[in-house]
This record gives sequence, structure tokens and C-alpha cells, in this order.
Amino acid sequence: MRRALPGGRARGGSGGKRETRACTSEKCAPIDHFAILLWRYAPTQTLEGFRDGKLLRIFVDEADRRGLQPAYTAIVEFLRARGVAGATVFRGIEGFGGHREVHVAKVFSWLPNLPILIEVVDDWSVLEPLMDELESLVGEGLLTVEAAQYRRV
Repeated sequence: MRRALPGGRARGGSGGKRETRACTSEKCAPIDHFAILLWRYAPTQTLEGFRDGKLLRIFVDEADRRGLQPAYTAIVEFLRARGVAGATVFRGIEGFGGHREVHVAKVFSWLPNLPILIEVVDDWSVLEPLMDELESLVGEGLLTVEAAQYRRV
């Protein structure tokens, strides 16, 4: 009888053939990986009263500046001027980015440089035309886009 081990290795049975099976007590059934992939990546159904949109996340450092103002303020003002539904700025307590420098909130820090996250939810038709200008505003930060369902209340 074959039993699945971590890492996809199989134990027992004959020959060197590897296969993955889901085992419960004495009964083993082959795992249908294709069905799992279909379930995992299948489009979700939009909930009643909600709209399909995109969640745009923008990661910058607190010390990043655009002219005389902080980068996160410049980004929020840019989004507001372009008619985006809304944006929220979050200050992280610890994190690191592409430079691998850890930014930590310390009580007596004279020059804090904490990670900043700006979240925006709107239709992709509103966000897509702004992406090139946003990239230039963000500079060395990071932009991510995810599917989202939203409802304005």
C-alpha cells in the first residue's frame, strides 16, 4: 500500500513509480490535481449587490518624498484629482523591501522610516490609465493589483 509523504514522495508499493494518493485508514484514492487547480483558480461568483473591481496596493517608505511633501501624500492627492473612488494610507510597524533594510518602529527614533501601504479599490477602467503616472510617483516602491469585489455603502 502506498502512502503519500511530504514533498510528493511515496513509500511502499512496488516498482519505483511515484504517485500521490489521499489515504484514510486502509482506503487510498488518487488525488485529482486538475480538479484542485480548477477549484483554486476558477472565477468566483460576484456576491449580490457587489461589483467586480481591482484592489491596488502601493508600498512606499515613510521617508520617500516627491518635492516638499511625502510620497504617500502626493500619491493620495494624485488619485483624488483623477477621480478615484478613495484611497487609505496605512503605516506599518515593521518591514523591509528591495534594499533588504529592515524598518522598525522604535520609541526614541529620531528619523523613522516606516513602511507605508496605500490601498485603493475601484474599477479597473478607472485605475488602468493611471498606472504609468503612478509608477513614476512611486519610484522604488511596489505596486500590486488583485481582484476585489466591493460595494459602496
